[in-house]
Amino acid sequence: MITVAQTSVARITPPSQRGVALGALVAVFALGGIVSPLILGGIVDSASTATAGYRNGWLVTAALLLITGLLAALFMRPEKDAKRLGVPESQATGVPVSH
Repeated sequence: MITVAQTSVARITPPSQRGVALGALVAVFALGGIVSPLILGGIVDSASTATAGYRNGWLVTAALLLITGLLAALFMRPEKDAKRLGVPESQATGVPVSH
């Protein structure tokens, strides 16, 4: 999902704000590296066996990815947001990508 999210954010963000928006997105995704071991550890510890715990953890991960992927596919419309925010359809030459 990070690839789709970065592409969408880059597409709808004006060039002068793109670095900040992508940096904030990376920070949110990096939180997964901190939070996920704690959550998976809790799931594994609460199961009767380690194998069952890891299976439950992977099922929770798969369900979350499926749900969020479907929500993104249903509700993300980067072209519409770009038009609303006044971001040009294609970058003209000479326009700085970042400041």
